[in-house]
Amino acid sequence: MPTVITAAPVPSAVPLPSSAPVASAPSVASVALEKKPLSAAALPRSITYEGLVERGLHFADRNGDNWVVVSTKEATKPGATDWDSTLRSKYLFVRHVVLDATGPRELRLLRDHEVDCDFDLLLRVTEEAFTVTDVDADGYGEVNLGYESACRSDVSPATYKFFLLENGAKFGVRGTTKVPDGTTWWGGDMKADPELEAQPALFAHAKALWPKLTKRPL
Repeated sequence: MPTVITAAPVPSAVPLPSSAPVASAPSVASVALEKKPLSAAALPRSITYEGLVERGLHFADRNGDNWVVVSTKEATKPGATDWDSTLRSKYLFVRHVVLDATGPRELRLLRDHEVDCDFDLLLRVTEEAFTVTDVDADGYGEVNLGYESACRSDVSPATYKFFLLENGAKFGVRGTTKVPDGTTWWGGDMKADPELEAQPALFAHAKALWPKLTKRPL
């Protein structure tokens, strides 16, 4: 059964087994999705990635056997001054591939980063935002991906991005998290890409999720 999988980091150096048989391609809406821990045995050897695997998705749609791998890399270097002792960087990679008899076919590779941070570094995927849907009922799964990033020394809003990856296309919303400031709220703004606004079902889905994903507790 196609599955939705989440995981603790797995080192990229771990040898991975060959792929399981390619799944048939029903509509995403007809597939029962089940979460389970990700292990090295769950990821076919032919799928490559950078850094450490944090989580992934496995599902079937009209493209066939889909795999989405989220991985990260971290780095440090000395700062330019005595008081700026260490600069930290973190890099995010999201790779969506389809497996068939000839091997992996990449539909999309998304990269982002937060670099040379001398305060508190944040680059984190939102667990509840990482799933697959088919809200436009076209038989192609929409990979839902939301994450926040910041380099800050206070509790100001972080940058927030939410993407729907569908059949190689990327539809995005960008803005900030919404954080409490006494009795009021700060942040929470959003700006959708024109490509997303042109897709009514996807745009409505993203707008409905945005307040839930970006609001931080008191």
